[in-house]
Amino acid sequence: MARVRPDARQAATAESSAVCSPSLARLLCLLLLCTVLSPRAWDVDRMLRAAQSHGPLAVSGARALQATIAATLSLDESARLVAINDLFNSRVAFATDQEVWGQADYWASPLEVLGKGRGDCEDYVIGKYFALLAAACTRCSSSVASAARSPA
Repeated sequence: MARVRPDARQAATAESSAVCSPSLARLLCLLLLCTVLSPRAWDVDRMLRAAQSHGPLAVSGARALQATIAATLSLDESARLVAINDLFNSRVAFATDQEVWGQADYWASPLEVLGKGRGDCEDYVIGKYFALLAAACTRCSSSVASAARSPA
């Protein structure tokens, strides 16, 4: 094992701290958890029942998402990625958590986002990630996780 000089170790620690903010670290943990739980996380009937508690916009969004996934399962992963991306981008307008939820930071579920029709960056990532997993788009969902880790 190579020895690292103390000054190099401090620089590496400072660099990794700057790249991985607490919010980003939480998002990465959530994405990892989603990957482990994804087979249980996508149940069509359960999703529609849960969407009802978020209102008609959430139900409509959940049905549209389920239809998009079903219609694209026979297509290649790139086509599924485009379809899911288009669905979220057409149904969810960007808005800050302060505007939508009245607080500085709120991590909405995909159904909450579809129900409000508005969300911020991590809301888009979480919604698209779950949808890509449900659409058996493993390379695409891994790319979403990688993009979430990449510094701007």
